[in-house]
Amino acid sequence: WQLWFLGAVALLAVLGLIPLWAVVYRTYADLGQPTPTPMVTPALTPVHGTTIVPQLTGLPLETAQEEAARASLGLIIEERTDPDHPLPTVLEQDPPPGQVVPIASQVKLVVSQKLPVAPIPDVQGLLLDPTVRSGLESYGWRLVTVDVWSTRPMGEILQVEPPVGTALAAGEPLTLTLSGGTDRPLDLQVNLNNLVFLESAQLETDHFAPGQTIRLVLRWRALQPIADSYTVFVHLVGPGGVLVAQEDREPRVGDVSLPTNGWTPGIIVADSHLLSIPTNAVSGKYQIWTGMYLSATGQRLPVLDAGLTRQQDNRILVREITVGP
Repeated sequence: WQLWFLGAVALLAVLGLIPLWAVVYRTYADLGQPTPTPMVTPALTPVHGTTIVPQLTGLPLETAQEEAARASLGLIIEERTDPDHPLPTVLEQDPPPGQVVPIASQVKLVVSQKLPVAPIPDVQGLLLDPTVRSGLESYGWRLVTVDVWSTRPMGEILQVEPPVGTALAAGEPLTLTLSGGTDRPLDLQVNLNNLVFLESAQLETDHFAPGQTIRLVLRWRALQPIADSYTVFVHLVGPGGVLVAQEDREPRVGDVSLPTNGWTPGIIVADSHLLSIPTNAVSGKYQIWTGMYLSATGQRLPVLDAGLTRQQDNRILVREITVGP
């Protein structure tokens, strides 16, 4: 039995050395393999004495100065006029953002120059001649002109936008509404039930004496084929909303009738009308209204969009006129 006991102890000793042998084997095996070099990714991390250039482009100048101070950087500022940036804004920077530079380095900024601001002078009633134009352009404003129908002399400034007295920065648009004379059409742009479009009207003047005749041309455009016959009405409404004159008939060009049931999409009809002002008409403000109604039933064609004028009960206001001496 002693022999068996000693044999068992020896076996256990051998088994206990197996893990130690495996560890020693792996260690010697690894010594024969090259040690991998760890991959180093360059990082924009400042080392001692350096800093990272922050993103300054697009920032207001004051904010850019704060960011540069926080990064321990100095600034060299160059100004440049830029109408799209009326307030000081960083347009360019050098070095670019993300670059590592020594502390206290100088970053060059191109900054939009603060544009001068001035109140809009009262130029309404003046002709936009070269002197007036150059005077307005001297403020640095961008002039935009719009010609409209008017009995005032051609080129006279009727309105400014923004209004007179508004503080406007250089580079901003200043819209001038100018008189284009009475040869220009009255722009209306009215949509009648997606069927007919009243583009404009032509009127010789907006001041008449009692007994005179109003000559009016309405410019219609068909938006789609029209199967029905419509009558055009023109009403002259006096003070107190009293109807003092009217004309109801089919559209016509000159003396030739052009019924609407023959209109095709895109056709333009310059429809002429004559409206006599009563000889006993009182002096005051009058209004010219127009529209269409179904000849068979008298039902007015609905006004979907009054465009550049206004509508009431599916009547379109063409123009307010004055009747008097």
